Amino acid sequence: MTKTYQTKEQVLEKAETILSKSLRGVASSEVVGVIESQIGVYGMKRKGFLGDIVEKYFFEINPFVGLPKKKKTVSPVDAVAIMEKHFASLGFTIVPPRNIANSDGRTDLVIAGVQMFDDIIHQNKEAREEKMFVAQPSVRMQFQSQVQSQEGTSTSFVNVCTEKMGSGFDAHLEAVDHWCGVLSKLGLHMNDLVIVMRTSEKDWGTGPFVALELFFIYGGLELGDAAYLLIPQASRGPLPVSDIGFGLERIVWAMNKTKSYFDVITPWTFNGAKEMFDSCRTLALLAISGVKASNKGPGLQFRRFAKTLSEKYYGEDIFQIVLHYFDYWGRFTKPSVSKVEALYAVRLEVERFVNL
Repeated sequence: MTKTYQTKEQVLEKAETILSKSLRGVASSEVVGVIESQIGVYGMKRKGFLGDIVEKYFFEINPFVGLPKKKKTVSPVDAVAIMEKHFASLGFTIVPPRNIANSDGRTDLVIAGVQMFDDIIHQNKEAREEKMFVAQPSVRMQFQSQVQSQEGTSTSFVNVCTEKMGSGFDAHLEAVDHWCGVLSKLGLHMNDLVIVMRTSEKDWGTGPFVALELFFIYGGLELGDAAYLLIPQASRGPLPVSDIGFGLERIVWAMNKTKSYFDVITPWTFNGAKEMFDSCRTLALLAISGVKASNKGPGLQFRRFAKTLSEKYYGEDIFQIVLHYFDYWGRFTKPSVSKVEALYAVRLEVERFVNL
């Protein structure tokens, strides 16, 4: 069933139902109170402010490619520069990203910027309370099977995010407004955004908790989400965290409105399958981060991408494409090894499968 909510009254009615039936059972009274008091302010500026705590809703909206676009093509590097300037002017600290090999975390690879807090959450380190912006290269292996068939999907991307530990909910909503401001600067205006509210149950290894999330959808394309978290701790009270993250490459795709997401992340001088470019791209990130092939951990993922390139695309210009992506990732993270070392590691593993 497809249903749209066009008027303020319809949206408020739906939000009230969700708050009364679902949110009160899982969120603190402070969170509920602020949401109820701010729903008109934060919701009605947009086309809709809906919840899908109980069921999933679909939206009848125009594809984002038909919306107004920038006259000049914008690169991911350009977009990050605008974001950094915006958030620095608001008092955010611009912090360097973590190495993609998540040696002291609970995942093999970094999957989101919020993992800058891993040592605090899992090792009881002292909380950091400054508000921060980071452009964090990330890998999510669950998307590997979808890359070729599902537009807007890649296994590696830059998670641009603001993080604030010890944040009250008012401060979290203020950060949401900061993101609305920078998206407008980038040409993604609020009149074209739908913001979906829901709660989800999570457990990051310290106990179950409920996250309150706002999903930003631009012309049918999900750009990112703003999550307010109360993360349980064994020896102290829950850690409140404002975690707001977007996919940089999706934002740039939405800005440029090209036919394919891969127009943003593929070198123009090469042709080939999306899977090939995605494998080269993620393998390049792993290689310049110092990851080497092995049978477990980050090295296992390195091996899987090398195997895909060897079995399906050996004979294409894969090593030149990998070199292109060394340069791309070098704009966002400090390489742990030289290009020569990284390319040697990639070639050695790819050709190992050829020779088997």
